[in-house]
Amino acid sequence: MRLTVLGGCGAWPTAVQACSGHLVEYDGFRLLVDPDYATLPRLLRHATVTAVGAVPISHGHPDHCAGFDPLLRARPGDLGHQRRVDPARLERLPRLGRTGE
Repeated sequence: MRLTVLGGCGAWPTAVQACSGHLVEYDGFRLLVDPDYATLPRLLRHATVTAVGAVPISHGHPDHCAGFDPLLRARPGDLGHQRRVDPARLERLPRLGRTGE
């Protein structure tokens, strides 16, 4: 298993670090955990957007989930750079979190 810290600087990103975000890789499967505002550019240094298999989100604070939408928009075939997110297409990338958040 490999853990890559994509950010960890607090409630907002800085010029050099994202708030939160971890890439967990095991046996060819990749989890993007708690993606924040600035996680996507850092993720792209390690994996493509289509290589992410699931996105566990611990809670609904923006510094732990705001990066989910840009990830979806960047995935060809899921949202294809659309402005409006179609909820029916979100099933292609599992988002794991508590109900209601």
